[in-house]
Amino acid sequence: MNLARRPARRLILLGLVVFGGLAAPAAAQTGVGAPGLRLTAASHGVSVKAKLFTYCNSVRAPDGTGTGLCADGIPGPTSTRVPVHRHGSVTIATNGRVGSVAARYADVNAPAAATLRVRALDASGRRFSVSLPDARPRSLLLVSLVYGDLPRSDGRLEGGDAHFSVSLREHRHATARKATPLAVTTRARANCDVTDLGGQSCRISQEGTIRRRPGTKGDCRGGRVRIRVLAQDRHVVTATVRTTAGCRYRLQDRAFALEADTGTITVQTRFLGSDSLAPRSAPTIRVDLTP
Repeated sequence: MNLARRPARRLILLGLVVFGGLAAPAAAQTGVGAPGLRLTAASHGVSVKAKLFTYCNSVRAPDGTGTGLCADGIPGPTSTRVPVHRHGSVTIATNGRVGSVAARYADVNAPAAATLRVRALDASGRRFSVSLPDARPRSLLLVSLVYGDLPRSDGRLEGGDAHFSVSLREHRHATARKATPLAVTTRARANCDVTDLGGQSCRISQEGTIRRRPGTKGDCRGGRVRIRVLAQDRHVVTATVRTTAGCRYRLQDRAFALEADTGTITVQTRFLGSDSLAPRSAPTIRVDLTP
């Protein structure tokens, strides 16, 4: 087999450094031209034609004669970036049966990353899934293919290896909006005793509910309520309590100290949210101290 050009190496995406741009080989003398193999990459409903940057292919005529061409280029971006996310996957498809597939992440001016896992989606040898790691996606996906017996329009068969690049962007799934409670109720009582030093030793108990709007499916699992007690513009208690699945909360006998001339306290209560409900504050209340 006559090769128009024999490269010093065959790129298998090992130790590749991506510099950006694309080198276009001159193939007019061979009549071979660029491979007829095409690759598309798809994820989240976006399908992109991959960019061919390196290949080494040969064509075989029915009489057994053949010729070939190799060309080394450098990966380049595609006009559209495929949206991907951590731990996701990219579906790749070709217009001909391939014998082997390898895929890697890459960035401009950086070495290619470790090989990604590739699995066949069916027995056609044309559709594959590339599994992505649990890490932030890089800017390029590089795919290397080995193929053979691809029919050409001139009746000859083509085979060889081809290497493609696809631009990627990170896709972030929208977080479901949490339902806002209808109201947060609160009831509190406090009592104090005069100490030997002339101050007050007090205790406060408080309870309430997070009222959900009709039709709300979420509950209060994983929820917390923050309670702040102020006396003469000074914080004397800050406590956080858990909510029940039924959206109730309780603070029991929390101790605090006050000056002797303090007769009322202010209680601020805020539901900090749960796994499925958004935060909401209760009305601020004033509580008279009882002996």
